[in-house]
Amino acid sequence: MTKHSTPTKFRKKPQNISGPLTSPITGLALFATMAIALLYWSPQVSRGVAQGLELCAVTVIPSLFPFLVFSLFLAISPGA
Repeated sequence: MTKHSTPTKFRKKPQNISGPLTSPITGLALFATMAIALLYWSPQVSRGVAQGLELCAVTVIPSLFPFLVFSLFLAISPGA
C-alpha cells in the first residue's frame, strides 16, 4: 500500500491572521467596555439572567431530561 499525499504545488500555505481586531489590547478594551456596560445596565441584566435561568429550569431541562436519560442508558448498555 502506498500513501497518497497532495503534491506540494497544490498545498495551501498557512495564512497568518493579523489585523486590528486580533490584538490583545483590542480584546481587553472590548472586555472592559462590556464589563462597564453590564455594570451600567445591571437591573436589566440581572432581570434578563433571571428570566433566562427560569426559562431553562422550566422548559429546556424538563424537555431534554428524557432524552438525556435514554442516551445515558443506551451508552452504558452492553451492546453499545
